[in-house]
Amino acid sequence: LENFQRKSTFPFPGGSPGKRKTLHSCCQKLWILIYRKLWSVIYRLHAELFHIASKGFTRFYPWKTYYGHEQLTLPTDGFGIWKIHGDVRYKDSIRLGLTDYMGSAERARNLIHNGDDRLFKGKRQEYWKGHQTWLHIWFNLPIVIFGLGYGIDEVFLRWLLIERKRYLNIYNDPMEVYYISKGTPAPATNNLMQNLGVEIRLINDYSELYG
Repeated sequence: LENFQRKSTFPFPGGSPGKRKTLHSCCQKLWILIYRKLWSVIYRLHAELFHIASKGFTRFYPWKTYYGHEQLTLPTDGFGIWKIHGDVRYKDSIRLGLTDYMGSAERARNLIHNGDDRLFKGKRQEYWKGHQTWLHIWFNLPIVIFGLGYGIDEVFLRWLLIERKRYLNIYNDPMEVYYISKGTPAPATNNLMQNLGVEIRLINDYSELYG
């Protein structure tokens, strides 16, 4: 991962002419890692546990908690590892099946759509109800997705892609989501990405990501 952050040279739009824009610069120094087995990565990066804010903390949805090197004011301020499928430190947060994913979707829906401080209020909300969670990253920064099949069982993540598209459409902003796949994605995944304007990048081997 350390080499990936420094040297990844998979081409993305927006680089200067004749140069390839790195994944690192594309993601603006910020990474959302959604793998379930991250402890070896956290250990090697000497990452520590931080909380954006303790108010409203719940062990079921520790969405303001991340691993990094410094305390952040907002999730978009710098590097962080956000374990959106749950953290073994908080066993009740682990998402394992459809029921759990639907619970996450309901939690996110409340932050995005309910109340005067909801995200979908018709104008950009800098300090909306979920601005201290990893959802603030999801709706405000370019996203690179790899290592996920995005099958029909990934209900929560598929729904979040749809919500991102709906939100950006309000402001006529581009989707700026890149899905990297080793080989052609499954038909259901391919259709989802194309319908939402996600750019699919095919590779033969994941080593191509690391330059």
